[in-house]
Amino acid sequence: MRRTLTKTDALQLLTSLSSGRAALNDVLAVLPPNSGTAHLARLVVSNIDDLATLLTGDRLHFHDAARPASHLIPPSDTNSR
Repeated sequence: MRRTLTKTDALQLLTSLSSGRAALNDVLAVLPPNSGTAHLARLVVSNIDDLATLLTGDRLHFHDAARPASHLIPPSDTNSR
C-alpha cells in the first residue's frame, strides 16, 4: 500500500526542514567557506530546497525567511545532477 503525505504531514515536515535549514545557515556563518564541512552543509541546504520544491512547488519557499548567512549558499547547478 502506497502512502502519500497529507497536508498536515507536509506542513510538519516543512516546519522541521525550516528549523534544520536555519541551523545550517547559522553554521555556514562561522565555517570557512571552502571547508569540506561548509560544502556538505550547502549540499544539505540545497537538498532541503529540493524537497521544499516537491512539497510546495516553490524553489524559494524558505528564501523569504533566509538567515543572513544565506548569501554563502550558491545556487544549485541543475546541470551537475
